[in-house]
Amino acid sequence: MTLTRAAILAGLIGLALVFAAREQIWVILAGPADQGAVDFANITRSGKPNDFLMCPKDLCADADAQAPVFPLSADELRASLHASLQNEPHLTRMDETTSAERYVQKTALMRFPDTISVRFIALSATTSTIAIYSRSRLGYSDLGVNKARVERWVAALSEQNP
Repeated sequence: MTLTRAAILAGLIGLALVFAAREQIWVILAGPADQGAVDFANITRSGKPNDFLMCPKDLCADADAQAPVFPLSADELRASLHASLQNEPHLTRMDETTSAERYVQKTALMRFPDTISVRFIALSATTSTIAIYSRSRLGYSDLGVNKARVERWVAALSEQNP
C-alpha cells in the first residue's frame, strides 16, 4: 500500500469514527445537549445569532417575534402541540411541568443539539398563547434553523386551530 493510499484510508477511518461518535463529541466539546429551563420573564440571551425567541409582548422584553393568541385553553394548546410534533425528526422531550416543556432536537447530519423551551400561557378559559425559545448549543450562527423551527411549530398550531 502506498503512503498516499494509507493516508487516505487513515483519513476515511478517522472521519468515520468522528461521524459515528458525533453526539458524544458535542457533549465533550460543549456539555450536555439540554441547556436547562428558561425563565421567560428574565431571559438572558447570548447575543449570538443562534437562537430565536417568540413570546407574548408582556412576558419577554427581548423577543424576536410576538406569539399569537389561540382559541384554546392552555391544556388544549399543549395537546395540539404534542400532536403536531409527532413527525418532528430527532426530537426528544426532556422535561415537562404543568405550564412548560423542554425539548432537544438534533440536526439530521451532524446531530448538533438545539434546546427548545415552551411555555403555555392561559389568557382565559378558552384562549391561550405560547412562549418558545429555541437555541443552539454549538456554533456562533445557526443559519436561521431556530427561527424556522419556531415558525414551523407555531404555523402547525395555527393550521390546526384557526
